Amino acid sequence: MKKQTAEKNNRKAVLRRKVIKSISGVDNNETKPEPKLKKHVKIDDEVFSAICDELSDGVTVEEACNKHGVLYRTFRKYIEKSDENIGQLYARAREWRGEACLMKIDSIMSKLEAGEIDSATANVLINTEKWKASKFYPKMYGDRQQTQFVDDKGNGINPFDAFYKAVCEKKDYTR
Repeated sequence: MKKQTAEKNNRKAVLRRKVIKSISGVDNNETKPEPKLKKHVKIDDEVFSAICDELSDGVTVEEACNKHGVLYRTFRKYIEKSDENIGQLYARAREWRGEACLMKIDSIMSKLEAGEIDSATANVLINTEKWKASKFYPKMYGDRQQTQFVDDKGNGINPFDAFYKAVCEKKDYTR
């Protein structure tokens, strides 16, 4: 009796493997061909500009480099060794990436209003995008606030400077 159930289970297992094999169209014993390695592109101004365009749309640096066939370390070295204009273009692309974070916040809000996501999830996503925007474009979206007093010529002044001098010059500190 036990022998019959074992043979039955064995037939079922064989049948299951055949069904899975026919559905997937792939034999499990076959080896998959190895993916071809991409040839890395030498970075120039045109490729750099295309990567910066990707960055300004909100894509990560690594994804943009991979899309254009450039190694990330090559991209980084290109920025370090290039003139100021290249660095300024990259900084501007990062600022625009901060703007892309705000567009994501708008899309999250519209999904929340449509009822596609719940408010707790929306809150986490929005706070994450706000944080990213503050890192990519701190001048516009950062939390740091700095107040500076200026004179008529636009030079920074310290309003407490005169008070400090008066206190320091005063000889008698008692009344």
